[in-house]
Amino acid sequence: MTYWVRFWVVCAVVMAMAGMASAADSRGYVIEGTIVDEGGTPIAGATVWLIQQYQVRSTESDPEGRYIFSNVEPAAIELIAHHDDYSIGGVTAYAMGPDEVDIELREPDMLELRIINESYEPIEGARLTTLGVGDQFQVSMNELADGGFPVERSDADGVLAIPYLPQGSHVAFTVSHSNYAATYIPYLPVGGQRQSIQLYPGATIRGRVTSEMDGEGVPGARVVVFQPREERPYVADEVVADPEGFYRAVVRPGNYYVTSEAPEYAMAWPVAVAAMPGQDENIADIELPPARYIEGKAVSENDEPFPGVRVQYWVEDALIQQAISQYDGHFRMKVAPSEGRIRLVPPHGYVPVERFDMMVEIDEVVVSSLGNIEIEPIPTIEGTVIDAEGNPQPNSLVTVLELEPPMWIVTDDDGGFGIRMFTFPEGGRVTLQAEHPVRLQRAEATVDLDNLDQVELELASYTPDTTPNDPGRSPNDLEHLAELPAPELACTEWFNSDPLTLEALEGKVVVLTLWSGFDTVGPGRDRMEELRALHYVLEGVDDVVFVGVHTGDVDTELAERYIEHFGIEFPVGFDDDEATTFQRYSIRVIPQTLLIDRRGFVRYYDVEGRLFELLKSLRRES
Repeated sequence: MTYWVRFWVVCAVVMAMAGMASAADSRGYVIEGTIVDEGGTPIAGATVWLIQQYQVRSTESDPEGRYIFSNVEPAAIELIAHHDDYSIGGVTAYAMGPDEVDIELREPDMLELRIINESYEPIEGARLTTLGVGDQFQVSMNELADGGFPVERSDADGVLAIPYLPQGSHVAFTVSHSNYAATYIPYLPVGGQRQSIQLYPGATIRGRVTSEMDGEGVPGARVVVFQPREERPYVADEVVADPEGFYRAVVRPGNYYVTSEAPEYAMAWPVAVAAMPGQDENIADIELPPARYIEGKAVSENDEPFPGVRVQYWVEDALIQQAISQYDGHFRMKVAPSEGRIRLVPPHGYVPVERFDMMVEIDEVVVSSLGNIEIEPIPTIEGTVIDAEGNPQPNSLVTVLELEPPMWIVTDDDGGFGIRMFTFPEGGRVTLQAEHPVRLQRAEATVDLDNLDQVELELASYTPDTTPNDPGRSPNDLEHLAELPAPELACTEWFNSDPLTLEALEGKVVVLTLWSGFDTVGPGRDRMEELRALHYVLEGVDDVVFVGVHTGDVDTELAERYIEHFGIEFPVGFDDDEATTFQRYSIRVIPQTLLIDRRGFVRYYDVEGRLFELLKSLRRES
């Protein structure tokens, strides 16, 4: 059952985060704010929508740009704003209490699509059913349409024009049509040339959502058809049951799971179904179990309310549901009768006092109370990096290994460091690795966070891993570039620097990274954080240069925002419209870091886990 774990995390958002538990909670909050333009000037007359638990409300900003919503439930919300003279803008968040939320509307731009079938013929009547704007906000287009937002559909030529998107942004979206399987597009830059989107004939999945208690159909139940995947599930379709509880979904042929939820019921355990074209037997009936509630209160060491704690309910190795503690520390979530365990995930920097999961049995009692649950700060690791003679080593790089995301810390003038981690590691132990800034010296130590002492890391010489590049360990196979002169850069603009060329940098070791700022999680985030730390450690070392090349598929203002977001201070070039630099280096997957030696030759592109030692090795070459 391990494949369920990641699905339920996402499904808790897709199907009203925290399982619509707040339907049984009378508390409501006020969410208000100001609609502004890019210069911060208030915008009057903008329509503002609040989407929560599949319900949509709307209001209009007043002459001072103000809006207000009352009786907002403690659950996931989408705040979307639009004015005819501006782009759409918004915020996707979790309502944990009264809040002030300002929304910025930018200059509008258009994304033009041509929707075609497998024979390249135009499809009329297709539309967007989901929309994500960068990493800023998500839009439930079906609910927004119910609230009066204009729905754009493809015309007789298959052209679907979306005119209200923020200039310079990128979007992810789902295109749907009643006769074709929905198609999800994970990334497209706004503006530019028309893009063709191909839809394929689908297989129909039918069924009925009924109550486990009386067998009657459940009208209005939300039904999700999905496939489990390692990082996040693929949601193939999401539909609403009719007044008799029947539903119909259209998906690409394949194997799927179907689940459902409704306000008075808990989420159903998924049903497997094989969707085959041309068959009427693709049936997946779903029984909704009765709702039971788990509640409690998260508190600090001083017995003060502790908001923002994720409370998860697990059955075996499946994450079934989760809720978030509110501004007053209380939480409540809806589950089915079952035996399971409660796991607490506090905000960054904190950990439950009781480190282990709590076992619970949910039976006929409607509400089960867990009482107060105490949260405390993660202990701070303090230590010193020294050499073999016991001398403190300033400016050394200390890495917290086996942590997601990794952490890099630089020692102070006395060789000291203090580490306050964002998350508490499994088992309560972490490995620290210290690296001298210029010498091939290293130290490692394992730290038990529940039995902390002052950590002393004594550096010792080591032999660097200079084995040849292994194409299988690199995001891109760049073996055809190895030991050859590095292709020249073709950047139209530069940030943090005057224009650079690799030819002018000969005589120095160049750390070249090709990337894009939209990659804000996982490898993209980790690589830029590592480069930022290395650049800081080697500041003042005149024979090393860090250079980034950003993709040219966004406007320069957005690229500059990405650079500021990551705190990058080394030179970054903006690739040209033809992606010339990326093509010269044959980059298909980002980020990609290469090390270029003093002669200007590509030496290493397989750098994962050994970037710093390879860099220091190249510096030693004459």
